[in-house]
Amino acid sequence: MAQPAGAPAENAPQQASPCGIVIIGGPSDGGQDTIGGPAKQILTVDGYDASVTFLREYFTNGRNAAAANLKCVSRGYPSLAAVYLKQKLIRERGLESHIIHQYVPDTIPEFEQYVRSCKIMLLSTSMMFGPFVDRVCEHAKRINPAITIIAGGLLIYKSYLIKKLIETGKLPDRLYALAWHPMLKPRKADVDFVVVNRNGEFTLLKLLDSLAKGMEEWRTMDNVYWYNAETTSFVTNPVVEETISDVEVDWSQEPFPHPEWYLFPVRSGQGCPYRCGFCDHYVVEPSMYQCSIDSVIRTLRTVPLVNGYRHVWFTNDNILLGRTQSKKLLQALIDADLHLKWNSFIRVDAIQDEDVADLVAASGCERLNIGVESADATILNNIDKHCTPEMVHRIFQLLIPRGIAVVVLLLIGFPGETMESFHRTIEMVNAIPEGVVQLKAFPLGVLALAPISQQRAKWNLVGVGLDWKHSTMDSITAIKLCNDALDLVRPSVTQLHVHDGECTWDHTKMAKFLTARNILRMRQKGAHENPPDPRTDAELWCCIEENIN
Repeated sequence: MAQPAGAPAENAPQQASPCGIVIIGGPSDGGQDTIGGPAKQILTVDGYDASVTFLREYFTNGRNAAAANLKCVSRGYPSLAAVYLKQKLIRERGLESHIIHQYVPDTIPEFEQYVRSCKIMLLSTSMMFGPFVDRVCEHAKRINPAITIIAGGLLIYKSYLIKKLIETGKLPDRLYALAWHPMLKPRKADVDFVVVNRNGEFTLLKLLDSLAKGMEEWRTMDNVYWYNAETTSFVTNPVVEETISDVEVDWSQEPFPHPEWYLFPVRSGQGCPYRCGFCDHYVVEPSMYQCSIDSVIRTLRTVPLVNGYRHVWFTNDNILLGRTQSKKLLQALIDADLHLKWNSFIRVDAIQDEDVADLVAASGCERLNIGVESADATILNNIDKHCTPEMVHRIFQLLIPRGIAVVVLLLIGFPGETMESFHRTIEMVNAIPEGVVQLKAFPLGVLALAPISQQRAKWNLVGVGLDWKHSTMDSITAIKLCNDALDLVRPSVTQLHVHDGECTWDHTKMAKFLTARNILRMRQKGAHENPPDPRTDAELWCCIEENIN
């Protein structure tokens, strides 16, 4: 492909016409059931993970594990960022594009087909790590060396913020390891351009216009870094924040090829006002933005009905922030009569009274991922979580009786964590009322942009990422405790597995299925059942088969 006029071939990105665009929406999950260290804990059948998808195929195929595994196609979930970009490109520039929602083994042939035929690849890095960006870009250039690759999203923006802090002496150089390297230090890269912004869609349109015209405005374009192959580094331009806009999409315009894609992402807001010590969201999104309720309702109406319901994942960091706004949104969902079943993340303090809990249930909520982190008062205070152990107890007392499934998200190892505080948290989990209760325990990851990274002296903290120690614990112990957690809670509290997806069904049957599978996992592992279940393995397998659908 020809170079822009006047640019040496080795110094600048290649020219491309914005006809023929492929958008990559997300990474492979890599089969991981946890982020950052803990081992995968799931029942296996002849060496295959006994996920919900696998077991349904297993029973359908006469308990033939190999046949069931062949039919377990993993295509991930639809990408909101990719669909938003695709629809914006056609609406504002008349540009057609193709989407690879998730770069997983089953989509590789489709990926290679589009990369060969397209001139531009857009990569949304919001849910990606640096090694994945390198891998997918290297793959694309190997298939089509002439393709122009443009990356944007949160990984890019976080890397920019990390570089600024390191250059001003506010972070140690070793925290380069927590960002995408080519943007920080000279190194070979297959990316031609990066859009550096919290949002960036307006900059992307300007960049595509420049490439289409064969002009070189991109050399000095705000928010655009371009890769100089001669110096193996990015040439930088000023970063000017763009205005946030509603992410309104029309899901009815998108193909719906995969039956497991019944959970559609919708955004009703952006940002988080809290500054939890382990989290970097506040730095990346320092201001709150609420999409207009009318825009949210319009998007929801376009979500396909599956078995009579619209299944939605609200992508907000926390969907319910602020009592007045939360009640207004929930009431609007009820009034719209959308036949909605929705999931999301929430904070413990979001639901502390009966009227909000009633609205949550009436609006169609089927499962909530709750950022509990700990049930120890000292840890909650150290994190700056703005909640108490009593509030942790209260939210489950409100949600479980209303038929809402919960995923308890724990953070193990924050400064102040001890064996005593860990066991207090386990006691809290065991006190949650019976229902569909699932658990995800994560070890502390020391993120470069999180408050904890600038409080090292306060906590006597050394290390980064998943290699750290402080006054009361180290990362090796935290990872071990995450692995131990599932065997210390009652058998009816089960782990949430990546390949189970976000599926829910009748909660009574689902709870029986999850408990039976977890008891078999414990027996397979040789773990202690507390309390012991009197059923035989054969009876537990019958329970699984009877209750999986």
